Amino acid sequence: MQTTPVKKNLEIKQKTSKTYEFTFKQDGSTIDITGWTTFFTLKPTMSTADADATLKKTVTIHSNATLGETVVELTAADTDITPGSYYYDFKFKTDDGDIGVMFEGRYTISKITTQRES
Repeated sequence: MQTTPVKKNLEIKQKTSKTYEFTFKQDGSTIDITGWTTFFTLKPTMSTADADATLKKTVTIHSNATLGETVVELTAADTDITPGSYYYDFKFKTDDGDIGVMFEGRYTISKITTQRES
């Protein structure tokens, strides 16, 4: 399985939600990811310890593990953080303990214009 991460910059508005859907494939065929863990981590600097990350998501129950499908959901509460540019990655760990990074780059949290909620 290729573990060279795709470099991709992402952006989201503060206090909004976003769902990221992934399908793991090798040589064009889906991979059974039963027992795998996926991680999303957002940090202000690359040297920030994972324990001090701004946002962390860990997924162990996948939307359809046998067909290689998983979802990482960011809620409005998750993105209620200080606007700015952060470092992020989407990482996985297989049931055999192999580790890879799918995507990495900068993640911009933009301030929303409308502050009221009703």
